[in-house]
Amino acid sequence: MAIKTGSIPSRSRRAVLTLPALGLALGLLLLSFAATAAAVPPKFPDVPAHHPYHQAVYELADQGIISGYADGTFGPGDSVLRQQFAKMIVKTLGLPVSAEDHCPFGDVPTNLDPHDPLYPDKYVAVCAAHRITVGKTPTTFDPYASITREQLITMVVRAAGLPAAPSGYTPPFTTSQFSTEEHYANVGKAHHAGLLEGLQGLGTGYNFTLAASRGECAQLLYNLLARGSGGSWAHLAAGGAHSLALKKDGSLWAWGYNSRGQLGDGTGENRNQPTRVTED
Repeated sequence: MAIKTGSIPSRSRRAVLTLPALGLALGLLLLSFAATAAAVPPKFPDVPAHHPYHQAVYELADQGIISGYADGTFGPGDSVLRQQFAKMIVKTLGLPVSAEDHCPFGDVPTNLDPHDPLYPDKYVAVCAAHRITVGKTPTTFDPYASITREQLITMVVRAAGLPAAPSGYTPPFTTSQFSTEEHYANVGKAHHAGLLEGLQGLGTGYNFTLAASRGECAQLLYNLLARGSGGSWAHLAAGGAHSLALKKDGSLWAWGYNSRGQLGDGTGENRNQPTRVTED
């Protein structure tokens, strides 16, 4: 029996012609799923939904301010080194950091992170320049010591630029819970301003001289971020891909992904640090 040759029937032709398009569509769909999966924030098994610091930890992790360990956990109860917190608060405030920043403390090391050559000395330098820290002495920072709860709160209060609490205000703490009068006063400022919201165990039995946990640091920075970051920044709009901030001098700054020029700086380059957009 002879086999007829000739053109492919119209219905079959349509099927063959659409195979490349179908393959392309499937490829794009897979890429879309991959991109979506990559954009999903980390899930820390030790910070479940009912954890008291869940919202703070996940919000800061989503914005790239903090991260977890290599095993996927966050360690909310672990302590935080003073040099680590310097980086955390600088990133929360969105302060520019560069190789030109000079650290006034001789005990702060350099180049500890192969992925971030500015850590830790340049972050500590920025903290010092903005008076967020004054060091343990004029020339030492004690970078490897764990930051205490009172030190954590004092640095956040300085970053927020909080005024003194009203003269008639009495915080629910006593001076005996602190190592210095300054820390006591700063915690009073923070409590009056609502910056201690969400901290667990506050009261007369709370030991402010103990090392602060990663969860407590996240909560304080989350409160600072929700407040508008304070300092020289007037307004902050933080997103998952890029952020915008308005300084008190009226200048506009942006950072994050910029593949479509969404930062408005006239380029398509991604920015890891705040970049000035306009003089107006």
